[in-house]
Amino acid sequence: AHPGKRLVGISWRSTSRIGGRKKSLALGDFGDILRCPDVAFVNLQYGSSDLEVRDAKSRFGVDILSAQGIDTRRDIDQMIALISELDLVITVSNVNAHYAGLTRTPVWVMVPKTPLWHWFRDRDDSPWYPTATLYRQQPAETWDPVLAAIARDLTR
Repeated sequence: AHPGKRLVGISWRSTSRIGGRKKSLALGDFGDILRCPDVAFVNLQYGSSDLEVRDAKSRFGVDILSAQGIDTRRDIDQMIALISELDLVITVSNVNAHYAGLTRTPVWVMVPKTPLWHWFRDRDDSPWYPTATLYRQQPAETWDPVLAAIARDLTR
């Protein structure tokens, strides 16, 4: 349906009770990423995201594809199958980062200032997932430099 475009899955929120808020963003923060040429975006966000997706279409002129019929919160087999068919996943530190890593799908993970132990510190890769690249939020930073770096790398 999208010849010549890379299929890139995105998720922007974590619902974890342990630090979920500090590692979450709004889809609207992804503006520079969503404007990247030759990319078709696939919504991997679990939970309700319809309003944010409609707002992104209005603000950035981008259609974010949704996998109809997949319960993104409960249907692990279907989510893993979907992710394994993508060219790349861009996500905050949530379950989608692990699904992509497990399927060896290239994944760019946005890691917060104080990461969970499994993302370690001071490295941009993961010993658990060889296809993962970590984009780290620095202590004095907002998410803006991380989002800008991802947009730059995605454009390349």
